[in-house]
Amino acid sequence: MIIRLRQKWSDEKLAELYAKAYSSDEWPEHKRRVDWTIGRLNLFLSTHPEIVTAADLSCGDGHILDRIEGPTNKYFGDIVNAPHIDRHGSIEETIENIRGDLLICSETLEHLDDPSYVLDRAAERFTWICITTPLGEIDPERNYEHYWGWDLWGISSLLSENGWSPRWVDTLNESYYTYQLWIARTMWD
Repeated sequence: MIIRLRQKWSDEKLAELYAKAYSSDEWPEHKRRVDWTIGRLNLFLSTHPEIVTAADLSCGDGHILDRIEGPTNKYFGDIVNAPHIDRHGSIEETIENIRGDLLICSETLEHLDDPSYVLDRAAERFTWICITTPLGEIDPERNYEHYWGWDLWGISSLLSENGWSPRWVDTLNESYYTYQLWIARTMWD
């Protein structure tokens, strides 16, 4: 299942929605998801010492990038022009200007107008990708920031259709959402 939940917000509305810098420990459930993601990534990275560069284009404050072990060259960006990031601008613009071993998109794809474009361009620029996103979201009223909802098949298809070979999937059941975490390798490498 892949479902469009709503149309893209205007630039003015996006600036309003993302007016303040995000904190990864603002909500206990989100802190647990971030810690879970970091744990899964560190497990993966412990078996892939060849990964030395990592970029985080997630919706957040760079907490995941700060706590992963292995990559020594790290880069942080975000969707909006927030003061707490290294690079400003949309992910669609940013993905055109970066390359590396690992791209992290934690709770990101559901916020993008065209996630296929970002995944396709990322497959040409990165060897690995880590994605987390809600599982099975179908109610547009549940989160006014999300444009998309998908199940496991939906993300697997989205990855495969855009140059990625899924290698690992895991889920985390929380009270508000169940989350899915995917790690995939580019098909072009």
